[in-house]
Amino acid sequence: MCDLACKTKIIINGNNTINMLYELCESVKSLPTDTNIATGNDLIKTLNKMEEMAGDAQALYLKGIGYDGPLPRGLQSKS
Repeated sequence: MCDLACKTKIIINGNNTINMLYELCESVKSLPTDTNIATGNDLIKTLNKMEEMAGDAQALYLKGIGYDGPLPRGLQSKS
């Protein structure tokens, strides 16, 4: 069961994540085209994991509200 405090925490965590990723993307966009990001491959791997985790979170939410229909591939659990 998720009470008001639980729902509030979900919203806060989601907003924090959105804002951090938005700022990261804006920072990358503002770099000159020829800028090398030494950690680029690791950054992409981390963002790929985060994308999968966001899909997992969406699937958990849908399951939590009682949805039991088909999910798109991006929301299907990898485990």
